[in-house]
Amino acid sequence: ASARLMLRMIPQEAKDSNPQIVAFLESGKLSSNGGVFDGLASETNASMSAQPVIAIDQQGIIIRFSVAAENVFGYQAQEVIGRNVGMLMPPEYAASHDAYLASYRRTGIRHVIDNINRFKGVKKGGKVFP
Repeated sequence: ASARLMLRMIPQEAKDSNPQIVAFLESGKLSSNGGVFDGLASETNASMSAQPVIAIDQQGIIIRFSVAAENVFGYQAQEVIGRNVGMLMPPEYAASHDAYLASYRRTGIRHVIDNINRFKGVKKGGKVFP
């Protein structure tokens, strides 16, 4: 019921230009557990944001890759989803990031999880950028 209400609240122009929003709302996958990338807000923000949005799971595997991220990194979403986010970072960042995630899985203490983080990136061609 709440998904149908949200779907009605989204302007038709937004629905027409972002069919994935409609598909998401119709899928019944809304979540209310408070995670940064859960539910409608994350899907909408990721798809409509001019900033690159990359969501990962607890193992560092990319689960969402926005259109803006595709434009910045040069990869299509299907090329990166299911792979470790370290592929988008210089090696020194990737190793540290994997260590933070492993520490979280071991201790439950969050260092990078549920936070918005900025790292240097590596484009598809290997060029490092800020």
